[in-house]
Parts: sequence; C-alpha cells; structure tokens
Amino acid sequence: DIITALNDLTGMDFGFDVKAWSNWYQVNKEKIEIAPKKKIITGSRAKSRDSAPAVKSGETIPTFFDIPIPGRDIVFIIDFSGSMKSEATDESGKTERKIDVALRELAGTLKGFPPEARFNIIILSTEATRYGQRKASKTMLPASDANKKIALDFVKALWDRLEDVKRGRGDHYDALIEALSEPDVDTVFLLSDGKPTYGTYMHPDNIIENIYRFNRFKKVVINTVMTGKKGTNRELMEKLAEMTNEVCVEK
Repeated sequence: DIITALNDLTGMDFGFDVKAWSNWYQVNKEKIEIAPKKKIITGSRAKSRDSAPAVKSGETIPTFFDIPIPGRDIVFIIDFSGSMKSEATDESGKTERKIDVALRELAGTLKGFPPEARFNIIILSTEATRYGQRKASKTMLPASDANKKIALDFVKALWDRLEDVKRGRGDHYDALIEALSEPDVDTVFLLSDGKPTYGTYMHPDNIIENIYRFNRFKKVVINTVMTGKKGTNRELMEKLAEMTNEVCVEK
C-alpha cells in the first residue's frame, strides 16, 4: 500500500528500493509536484480518464464496458464460472444472463479493434484448464476480421461445452499472471462476478502484493469489470485497478 501511494504521489516507481526512494527525495524534496491521480470509477458507467489516449487522428478508440482502450496489445480475462449463467438487471431494468452481456460486449469491442492491434482471450476457470482450452491462442492474435471470428467462435464454443458441467473454481491470480506474461501486452481486462477460490494465491493481499511485484517493471495497465453485486470481491477488483491507476467498473 505504501509503495502504491508513493507511485501515485510522485509518479516514480522504485519498488521496494528504500535507498532509491531516499536519494530521489533528497534531490527533489524542494520541488515536489504531486502527479495527478487517474480516476477509479466504481459505478455502472466509466468516465474518460485524465490523460488523452494515444490514437491516430480521426481514429475511433475502442472501449470495453465504456473503458477506453488506447493500447495495442490487449488480453481479456473472462470469468466462465457457473454463476455467470445467473441473470442480472441493468440500469434500464432489463434482465439478462451475465455471460451473454459479457460475450456481446467482447464481440463489440473486438469489432472496433484496428488491424494493427493484437489481442488474446483467457478463460477464468479451472475446468477450462483441465480441458486444455484456457486461451484463444498460444500467441497474441493480430486483429484481422478472420482472427476476431476465430477467437469469438472459440469462446462461444467453449462456453457451450462447459455450460452443463461444473466449471471449477476461480483462479484469478494464475489467470492474471498468464495474461501479464504475454509478450508485449500493454493492457489487461479482468471480468469476473466471483472471488478467488483456487490457484497459487487466493487471499486478496497475497494476490495484490505478488501481482505488483510481477508487474512493477512491465507496467501493464489492469482494468477490472465486476458483473453482479453478490459474491464479487469488490476490494480486490478495485485494488487491482488502482495498482496501475486504471479503472474498475461495476456492470
């Protein structure tokens, strides 16, 4: 928490190197300017962030649940737990299965990706791991129309295959490490309606500490989407987003 606060206040990142922080402070203590903190949105709609996205002139930036995606190498982690079959009610009063909302949004997001973007999709489910079908692709996929269709067909087919079986537990930490390990990834989206119940780490504090250590130099941004209000570890999802000054939304 202290390291995250120092990152937010100074805009610097020396991790756990106390001497480096001390040296920096001695040089800069008379002229410290607090870096502006990006907003963490925990409502049903995400607002624009403080910094302008790096997009070409005239280009429409894609979004995922209203979160702008200025990056070019994106990994989506989609929760396939059994509770995603349950229904949720949106702002307009419409009731729909959470998985249907998630997959429709994913399809719309991929449709808006420019050809030079790359992406991958990781399924959050120990059962998907057991079936050996955790990822849409072994490598990041260029965002061609053909690859978008291949990825969406994979996701829908895997959901249909696993829908009537027990899909296992939520291994949030391992899914995040897998996403952050993708070469050149710059943006990760984690969509979940549950809490960690399996994997290398399950306690939120351990997940936050170790994801921070793993990502401290890679500096991949992490956005989180909470689907449903019951069962979701809200504090974990918010802290994962706050770690890289990104966005957490509730849908």
